[in-house]
Amino acid sequence: MVDCMDMTERASATTGTAIREGELLALAPEVARLYFERQLSKVAIGVQLGISRFRVARLIERALETGLVKMVFSERVLFDHELAGQIETRFGLRLCIVARDTDAATAEGLGQLGGVGASIVSDLISPSETIGVSWGATVAAFAARLPYRDFSGVNVVQLAGGSGRLRGHENASEVARLVADRLGATFHPLYAPAAVRTTSLRDHLLLEPDIQATTRLWDHISLAVTGIGALGDLPAGTGPAVLSKVFDPSSLESLRRAGAVAELMLTVIAEDGSSVVGGVVPIAITLEQLRRGGRTVAIAGGACKSRAIAAALRSGVIDILITDDAAARAMIAADPPTPEAKRAPRKRRSRTVRRQDRRSSVEVIKRSYE
Repeated sequence: MVDCMDMTERASATTGTAIREGELLALAPEVARLYFERQLSKVAIGVQLGISRFRVARLIERALETGLVKMVFSERVLFDHELAGQIETRFGLRLCIVARDTDAATAEGLGQLGGVGASIVSDLISPSETIGVSWGATVAAFAARLPYRDFSGVNVVQLAGGSGRLRGHENASEVARLVADRLGATFHPLYAPAAVRTTSLRDHLLLEPDIQATTRLWDHISLAVTGIGALGDLPAGTGPAVLSKVFDPSSLESLRRAGAVAELMLTVIAEDGSSVVGGVVPIAITLEQLRRGGRTVAIAGGACKSRAIAAALRSGVIDILITDDAAARAMIAADPPTPEAKRAPRKRRSRTVRRQDRRSSVEVIKRSYE
């Protein structure tokens, strides 16, 4: 029986003649250069060289196996795969990345975690993605370290309103705009505050055409990137919702008494992952919309946030967690994994995570993070 795929792979795009196996292997140096140096996708390389993306993947593997490409691991950021596996098992995640010897509670650690997040998320983006972006220091660090790409078909959507009390580079509109600029994507801003006093005021604002143009896209998010805010014992609360005084000291204390420990997209979350009613009237995507959408990536770290991160994971909204070992160790110490705790990753109704996501992320981890 004739292998049709092999015939397609071996057909020259310019001459129509068959490419012999030896000639294909001779392409390995060029494929490796295009993939690792110029950072072209496998599909783009295949189109350029007239071979399939499957053959491109095999040639990259061959380049690694033969030593044509040698990986140099950065000493600044290494990864704890054992801890990541425990977190995946305990919380039913599709993927967890744990940066070793990193603590996002420090400025240096925050930058390192943002860089890891940028590298992982960049590799997950497809040319027709609709990306939702939240706000805060960690997401701002991620945005500032995204590699420049040319994704003209990608939409970047602001997922929460802004606040004039936050530093400009951490505000929702500025973070989302930076992500769009880095990706060469179309930016969809949200011209609204993060929270308002009454439900009726929010409902009226959501009728405005400029606001609706963005909020309609919330039901079509294929990849969301968010931080996680901590609402722990005062004055330990961190995150944009606290720093911007969306949650003032009085309402924050009331929420804490009601069991609130975390904030995700301005939704307040209790220890068990359930939502806590009260506090504010947010203008932001809901957790239910995130559950119905595509993949949700949370980038958050620091031992001081471990309780909040664990609560956010229990909400069932997050698919991929990018964190540091300070937070991961604290989460495991507080709630060690057991066989009974293992559960399958949740399934989406509208879209499942692409099969190649984990392979792509593993490929990214092989590279140096600067």
